[in-house]
Amino acid sequence: YYLNRRWVLISIGIMILSSTILRLVMIKNNLDVFYFTFTRWDEIAVGALLAILEIDKKLVRSNSSKLAFLFFLLTIPTISIWILNDSSGNTNLQIFKYLLLSSVYFSIIACIISFNDTNFIKRFLRIKPLIFTGRISYGLYVYHPLCFMIFHHFYSEKSIIIDLLGSYATSYAMATLSYYLLESNFLKLKHYFGYRQSGLSN
Repeated sequence: YYLNRRWVLISIGIMILSSTILRLVMIKNNLDVFYFTFTRWDEIAVGALLAILEIDKKLVRSNSSKLAFLFFLLTIPTISIWILNDSSGNTNLQIFKYLLLSSVYFSIIACIISFNDTNFIKRFLRIKPLIFTGRISYGLYVYHPLCFMIFHHFYSEKSIIIDLLGSYATSYAMATLSYYLLESNFLKLKHYFGYRQSGLSN
């Protein structure tokens, strides 16, 4: 909000580097990094970098082939690493996996945006279930561990399909209630907070 473009980019680099180093130190000392903000904020930084590219009009059709190449360049090794290694027992993978995964998501979203002018992508992104899922996505993120735990507590059978469908249905129900009863009230306050473009335009 307050920094110009140069310092935004520098801050993104600092966040990525510091988060990786902190994971290294904490993992080497047998400390948990999953729930600690400063060992995970490189993922936020990667998302910020994606926003910078969008503002700079870099996520366009003319760059789609490069972005698609980046997607395959990141995704194939990531899948291979997960198949060939136990991620929970591999220290090096624990250090770099969050940055690696966020970079894969970065490339996926970048590809989708760059192909956004194609009819298929336009139609696909306008599918109502996708639009609704996007609307309640924050609630899905926040509540899904609790919903999965609740469903597992009351469902004692071992059907993977029913377990999966029931857990997701419970999460969607909770997130929907949260959106309409809680979040929508806060979203109405957005017009009180203007968007400053000056920082990124310098």
